[in-house]
Formats: sequence, structure tokens, C-alpha cells
Amino acid sequence: MENKFQKYGLISLAVVAILFIGNSYLQSAKLVSDFEKNVEKSTFVPKANTIEFSEIDKDSHRGWKIKSKRSVGNADLDQVVSYDIQAFIFDDEDNPKMEITSPKATSNRKTGLTILEGPAEIVMLEKNSKIISDKFTMQKGSPFEALGNVQIHLSEDGAKKVLANKAIVSQAMDNVTLYQVAESRVSDSLLIKGGQMNIEYSGKGKEAKPQKIILFNGAWVKSGDTVCQSARMDVFLDGNGDPTLAVFTGSPVATQKGTQIRASRIEYGVKNGKIKASGNVRTKLI
Repeated sequence: MENKFQKYGLISLAVVAILFIGNSYLQSAKLVSDFEKNVEKSTFVPKANTIEFSEIDKDSHRGWKIKSKRSVGNADLDQVVSYDIQAFIFDDEDNPKMEITSPKATSNRKTGLTILEGPAEIVMLEKNSKIISDKFTMQKGSPFEALGNVQIHLSEDGAKKVLANKAIVSQAMDNVTLYQVAESRVSDSLLIKGGQMNIEYSGKGKEAKPQKIILFNGAWVKSGDTVCQSARMDVFLDGNGDPTLAVFTGSPVATQKGTQIRASRIEYGVKNGKIKASGNVRTKLI
């Protein structure tokens, strides 16, 4: 009986793993199929003890490793629910590049869709950042979505943090789009919020760092005694991911030391606090 439960648990974990690593989908599907041939199907298959399951490719590289405390599947093993998930995704040199933890994961083998319920957490180890959300939806070959109370930590200590209601993250994790961005801190001195934010990364693997932040649909920025508002803001980051220059376009308005500035384009030096305005510049004391 123990062996049967263990095989069922491995099946459910393999279903979850299919989603996390797209290039091992066919091999993972075969593993699931092979397990199915050797177990007896039933309506519910509980497993109380911790199970660990790994995928090793033909070149002896580890693709992923998953632990789960308990899994429950339907009679056809198409819908599987796993609890207390911890998963690691590895790079080509067998170094962990992503860690995923979630209290509950529901996977559908037919659709390839996995839903993580949380708060769930995805740590992008190579980028020294992580995403926390009430819910993640993930599907092979597609960007994954974070829904509800989204937090993106851009630094290990969590000092740089973006808060939003929704995020879409590319498979390569080189582009993150957030919606309904609440007041967030992207440096020690810079607070921002707006309707939509894009975070673009440069470099790959361990060298990948945030390079640029774009805020659309009503940008609001505060730094010291300076407040800027505009339809769009582009923030350029240095090699450490710290903001250096913010460029405002789309009827920008800046207020600094009792003076209001309107122009076609406003540049703000984040480190020196200086404003440069160009195009139909108008100023007034407030």
C-alpha cells in the first residue's frame, strides 16, 4: 500500500513539474505515463509523508526537484492537488536558479495549467529578487501571472519593493509587467506609483539585473521635496539596480521647493536632485 501511495504522489509531482520546465515536457509526460501503467487508479489518493521527485535529462543534468507533503488526485489523475510544495529549477550547470514554494498547487495534466495558491512565493535566485502573490497561474510555454497582493522584491533585503494587484512575468524572466501599482519604493529615496509598470532586465542568468523601469497610465514619483506627475515615466538604473535618471513625458508637472514646472519633457537626476525641463517650459511659485 505504501508503494502504491508513493507512486501516486510521484505522478502528481511530475504533473506539476511539467509546467515549471518547458523543455523537459515530453520526457516528464513519459515519466507520468510510465507510472500510470504500474498503479491502480482510485478516486482519492492521499499521501501524508514528504515525497521528493527529480528530473534528470539524458546528459545527466538535473532539470528540477520537487518536494510535497501530500497529494490528492482524481480517478484519471488529470486533476491533482498537492500541498506544501517546494520546487527548485536548475540551470545547465546544475545550479538552482529558481525556488517555488506554495501551500497548495492544483495541476491539470490535460490543459497543462497549474495554479499556486498562497501566499505563494517565487524566488529568482539568479536575479536576487522574488515575487509573492495570493495566486499564481502557470502554463507551459506561456508567461505566468501573479494575481492579488503582488509584491516584487528587487533586492535581497526587500528594501526595493513594488506593490501591485497583478503581474505578468515572461518565461525567461527578463520582463515583468505590473498593473495598478501602489506606492512602491525602488530606491532609498524614490517612491513611485501608477497604472502600469514594466521592469526590463539586461543580461542573462546571474548577470541579469533590472535595467529600466517604465511607468504608464499616470506616473507619480516622489523624491525628497520633489514630486513629479506625468502620463509616462522612464527610470534608468545603474549596474546595481539603483535609479539614476527619471524622464517624464506626456504633459509632465514637477514641484520642487515651492516652484511648479510644466514642460513637454522633464528630466530628474535621482542622485543629485536636479531638474531639467525642455519644450514649452512654464514655471510658477506655489
